[in-house]
Amino acid sequence: MSEAGATPYQGKKLNCDDGKRWFFQNHYWASWNGKIYDVLFLSNKRTEADMAKQVQPLTSMLMPEQEYYETEKGKIVYPIVNKYSTVEVSIFEKLKNFVNNLGQFFSNSMSGIINKIRSLFAQSGNNTSGFDSLMRELEHDKNNSAIANK
Repeated sequence: MSEAGATPYQGKKLNCDDGKRWFFQNHYWASWNGKIYDVLFLSNKRTEADMAKQVQPLTSMLMPEQEYYETEKGKIVYPIVNKYSTVEVSIFEKLKNFVNNLGQFFSNSMSGIINKIRSLFAQSGNNTSGFDSLMRELEHDKNNSAIANK
């Protein structure tokens, strides 16, 4: 992931987090005359890149397209149609653990819960209030279910 601007050739717009940064499957730099050049951006400015930890995407049923990458700086990058979005690893791990713990209480409605989570990711991974609200709602339902079963 990088925060470089639009490409000089054909002015391609940034493809991640609603136009805030780039996510590349691969990227190239060239070395010439003692300087390193970014081939895509026709620049010798140093770009700060957050590299994915893996070449092939990881999979999760929680993601809109069921795949994602984890970066070295603690982000999850995932595709949504032809663009990408990010979420903090901590939020993603919290959601995975939450869904795993809920499974025993809501096994009949897990597909609906997973669809809600995927929908929130599709809106934007940085929507932490949406995730928090859903988790509060499900925790409330779980507590009510536990009380009713006593």
